[in-house]
Amino acid sequence: MMKKMYDETLTRKKQADIDTEEYRSGYPDQEDNLDLNENYQFFMNEIPSKPQGDYIDTIHEQWWGDYTKPEENRKYMQWLFPVRRKSCNREAQELQPHEIQRLKLSEDAVRRLLTSFKMMLDFYGMKLKNEEDGTIVRAENWKERFEHLNRSEHNHW
Repeated sequence: MMKKMYDETLTRKKQADIDTEEYRSGYPDQEDNLDLNENYQFFMNEIPSKPQGDYIDTIHEQWWGDYTKPEENRKYMQWLFPVRRKSCNREAQELQPHEIQRLKLSEDAVRRLLTSFKMMLDFYGMKLKNEEDGTIVRAENWKERFEHLNRSEHNHW
């Protein structure tokens, strides 16, 4: 049993190293597909996340502080925080460079991304103290949330 856990940890670490190197090098093997725009549409509140998803504004309004919802539907993470490669949610589109540029130009999209960040900090028992410098501090419920995170190892990956 311990060997299997060690092997899985080693595999996750190796994958994390590969992911980090791809990020640092700007994903050289990936081209920008101008036909793909689902991340932009999601952040503009035009389409729901998939599968079993919801619109981003609804997620922010109804999920914030309800810690069971994120635990029951983990596929939302790749929508709130899209990345340039396929993730565990195969229905989440890879983030495209042209989408990044469009999202950065939209005040609504930037506001929604910041709201997503604050919502996840709340889930982890933290809060954003200063938006200018990114200072994070413990929230009032930090002890309860930290205990939960220590029991729920799936949140570590």
